[in-house]
Amino acid sequence: MKTIQYYFKLEFQYMNGTWLSNEGNLRSCVSATHDVLKNTYVDYSILGDFIILTLDMQDYSKAKILITRLKQELSQKGNTYYGNEHVGLKIEKSFCRPIDNLGTEDGIDGPLSWNIITPPELQYIPTEEVFNLFNDWLKFLKEVELNAPKFVR
Repeated sequence: MKTIQYYFKLEFQYMNGTWLSNEGNLRSCVSATHDVLKNTYVDYSILGDFIILTLDMQDYSKAKILITRLKQELSQKGNTYYGNEHVGLKIEKSFCRPIDNLGTEDGIDGPLSWNIITPPELQYIPTEEVFNLFNDWLKFLKEVELNAPKFVR
């Protein structure tokens, strides 16, 4: 059973008579598959946030280096962790767990947690699917670098 589904987009935003970017903004949308959603509500958008909020994932060359490094650490140590100020990703041989660095289980103060709406047993996403997501992200970044429209105001 597949756990996640996703899509990427390059978004141009126009607000109050002004274009916010000449090059567009990268977006990653990750959600649970219908098979997972049959049982309960699950929110995997934090994995998309990990991609968008990790600066090294915004550039093809840097993203490729980061993903290669994560794969190497995983094969050498059996697990690894990478995070930014907002979101972290704990990677083990079988499963990955996105971690919300800003949230807590009780909503006040406490240890790192993840989306409290998602049951703990569904917070673990197969590592193979996460690396497939990363590989598709790399293909998307390459396509954006080669073919993305740019406009002059």
